[in-house]
Amino acid sequence: MPKRVAILGDGFVARQTQRKLGQCGHAVTILGRRDCDLTDDAQVKSKLPNLEVDAALLTASVVRLKGNDYGSLIANVRMAAHVAAALPPECQLVFLSSVDVYGNSPPPRITTRSPLAPFDCYGVSKLLGEDLVRARPGVVTILRLNGVFGRDDRGLSTLSKLAMAARAGSIKVFGTGQTKRDFNFVEDVATVIEQSICHEVPGTYNVASGRSRSLCEIAELVRNTLNPAATIQRIDTVSTAREYDLDFDQSEFAQAYPNMRYTTLESAVVSYQ
Repeated sequence: MPKRVAILGDGFVARQTQRKLGQCGHAVTILGRRDCDLTDDAQVKSKLPNLEVDAALLTASVVRLKGNDYGSLIANVRMAAHVAAALPPECQLVFLSSVDVYGNSPPPRITTRSPLAPFDCYGVSKLLGEDLVRARPGVVTILRLNGVFGRDDRGLSTLSKLAMAARAGSIKVFGTGQTKRDFNFVEDVATVIEQSICHEVPGTYNVASGRSRSLCEIAELVRNTLNPAATIQRIDTVSTAREYDLDFDQSEFAQAYPNMRYTTLESAVVSYQ
């Protein structure tokens, strides 16, 4: 059944989700910062209750690349608190969180029951946001995203950077290259969000394919797909706080989203050609 959906935020994931929801017949309203400053409680209270929607998707956030300090933490928490308080209980809320809530020492196979230990302001802001939206009445869906990429991400994702390097003829892999990652094609994220809204899926889920690969393997895949003549150079570096494996057990996700079929990394990388 078509739903009336408000997307709060107008960034990369928001725009892709807007297209996906429209293609599936949902009526979509998108509110960017110019339409409503979600950190301003008065603006949120004046606009959100009057939207008359069945579901709201909170994508707006100060991402790590823009700010990872106390100020950005407060801004993210305020947005979650204001939206959770302003929406009527009959409106489903989908909140985009992050796998950063697990910190930099996650277990070998991450599930939603794994220990939560964010190590920076961004991760803490997402964990606090989860607690705030989870406390509201009505259907709440929390999606912990992991490494979203796609052609329109303005070169900010790891996959986009690898694709640009491959086309330029030389890919640099820093560190051992054995760190494992599991990236999300943005079109798959939009599909998960659409299914969350269409079927009113409650609960908290890690959004990941469940097929992690080392950074060296991913670099080779990108090179072979986009420019087989490109070279791959591994550069030794001092260990950093982000050199840890992300490997997910997606059995819970598969039960909640039985119709979800992830795009293979090979197919997704082709979009950069």
